[in-house]
Amino acid sequence: MIIRSYVRACVRGLPLGVGLLIGSLARADGVVDTCIENAERGQEERDAGKLLGARDRFLACAADGCPEVIRLDCAKWKADVDKQLPSIVPRVRDAKGRDLLDYDLTIDGKAVSEHGAGRAIPVDPGEHRLRWSRPGEVAVDQKIVVRVGEKNRLVDVAFRARPEPNVDPPSSKESAGPSVWTWPLAGVAVAGFTGLAVMGTMAKNRHDELSAPVSAGGCAPHCSEDQVDEVRGLMIGANVSLGVGIVATGGAVWVALRSTLGQTDEPAVAASGLTITPLESGAIGSWRVRF
Repeated sequence: MIIRSYVRACVRGLPLGVGLLIGSLARADGVVDTCIENAERGQEERDAGKLLGARDRFLACAADGCPEVIRLDCAKWKADVDKQLPSIVPRVRDAKGRDLLDYDLTIDGKAVSEHGAGRAIPVDPGEHRLRWSRPGEVAVDQKIVVRVGEKNRLVDVAFRARPEPNVDPPSSKESAGPSVWTWPLAGVAVAGFTGLAVMGTMAKNRHDELSAPVSAGGCAPHCSEDQVDEVRGLMIGANVSLGVGIVATGGAVWVALRSTLGQTDEPAVAASGLTITPLESGAIGSWRVRF
């Protein structure tokens, strides 16, 4: 195995025996290769401004198990990075100005687990996007720029309470349900159509009986006036029932629609009544309601 350039640079100037010993260790133990890689990558990340990554690399190559010459350099580099590494200290409050510890924090989209109790949070120098969130509160987004060596920078955050949804209270008309006049009018309509069916059937049956010849129990074509009036009365009653049913149905539908559309005032009935006008061939019925 070829000894890596880092080891050759570190042992340059040392006695030949020491250099050969280190080279032998590097060839025999893969852990040493990891130490060398951490030292090299740490320097690259440090030069690129990625101080957090560089610090972790130097911490690894300064640990026991790495050759002493590597440990010494990595320890020195880590101390230099610690001086340059900036940090922030969050101060988080609720909408009433009270200090908080129970919140979530992400920096550049990555969750930060240890952020409470006023401890400093190390960050790389440069621009960062912070997002603070908490149940029941409006999330807060911030953009900050920290500089090399800027320690314990205070970041002040205040949550705002999440607004309650604007829900209009139900009106008295909506909670009251259908109008009190809906069901009586519907009942009148049912009674009217029932009367139409009954009296219409009776009129037809009586008409069929009287239309038969005398030999079959009828009176045609010499029926008496009373017999004709009987059929005519049944037909008038059927027509009146039809009119009542139609008018009452229209009234029930109108009152129900008025109630459904949210009219605020219940119609006050001043006067109402059913008017029936007999005609020669039937009758005219009307239901009047005054509001």
